[in-house]
Amino acid sequence: MKERRYKKEYRTVLKIDPKTGRERAEAEYIGAYYRFEGDPARARALRLMPWAGLFWAALLVYLKTARATGRFMAALVPALVALLPGFYMALGLVSLLRAPEKLTVVDLENGPGRLVRASLGCGVFTAVSAAGAAVCLFMNRAWPAAWHEALLPALACAAAWMAFVRARRDFREARK
Repeated sequence: MKERRYKKEYRTVLKIDPKTGRERAEAEYIGAYYRFEGDPARARALRLMPWAGLFWAALLVYLKTARATGRFMAALVPALVALLPGFYMALGLVSLLRAPEKLTVVDLENGPGRLVRASLGCGVFTAVSAAGAAVCLFMNRAWPAAWHEALLPALACAAAWMAFVRARRDFREARK
């Protein structure tokens, strides 16, 4: 479905295959090219990696050590759902690492654009998880023994928020 969105950015060109001698249709990009001023895309991805790593570390440690909030659906389910946008955040980082000097619209959307959307999703789900964990700990009066179970999703939320802020700035800095 996403391919229709970029239909105007490409045109179909007929080329002759040198091996077989037959004509075949190929897509040729005719849209605008983007580039980052200053740092290349790879340096920007390397600056985002610590925040993504902190998100993954905090979330996985929470999921491994959740005892008091481990059966509370308002804390555990949002943390598990946050793994999906976390996966897309990792895909966006890989795409940004592999990005060429001149970015097409597709490169821009698959790199910083995907990072913006995925890190926002990670932040929202981990914030809900942290709030659910805090409610669970207060309801069960387990705060002194298990305070880290609300702190870890909150730390993952803060890391995702920082990744969102940096990726949004990188997305906006891409110039034609």
